[in-house]
Amino acid sequence: MLLAATVLATAVLAPHPGPYVSTGDVESGGTFFTVVDGRIRAGAVAPTTLRCNRKPAVIPRTIVLDGASFRYTGRVRDQRPRIEWRGRWTSRTRVSGTVKVRNRSCVSAKHWSAILRPRERNPH
Repeated sequence: MLLAATVLATAVLAPHPGPYVSTGDVESGGTFFTVVDGRIRAGAVAPTTLRCNRKPAVIPRTIVLDGASFRYTGRVRDQRPRIEWRGRWTSRTRVSGTVKVRNRSCVSAKHWSAILRPRERNPH
């Protein structure tokens, strides 16, 4: 019975594929990424308009999901800072986490959240 409950809980939180966008304060460094086949596609934008980094952080490679979570540690495209970007799905369409940027002696961090972008409906 415990195994069935574990399998059910994992299936419920399996991230829904599609584009995810920031909720809240996009002006201070929003996020955008697409989930396909249990991965976040290369080119994802992590929320890093922080004290140590003023440009959006573009992740140069694919991030494989670990169930309902992910973690990326490394450099971002065309920039010096190192980033640690983590997220965990709280439902099939909502994800939240933290991002930490290190640029020389500067370290800054913030919490972020994103939702699956709703499909645009054709008004005609």
